[in-house]
Amino acid sequence: MYKSFFTYLLERKVKKANRLAKEENRRYIVTMMWGRPRLYQKQALKEAIKRRKFKKGVTIQDIEKNAYYITK
Repeated sequence: MYKSFFTYLLERKVKKANRLAKEENRRYIVTMMWGRPRLYQKQALKEAIKRRKFKKGVTIQDIEKNAYYITK
């Protein structure tokens, strides 16, 4: 049994990230957004930063530093 629903969601996202990274040869990042673990392509996060979806001054390094898991 899982310790909590959060760990269940996190493990599921990590498995999905590994599978997609292997299939598509892309980097994926599992991080917390809106209170739940979310899976993003690194390229998509870079585009979101360019379009100012995050606060001014946020970089991809900041997101990676706070991420739970990064593929490759």
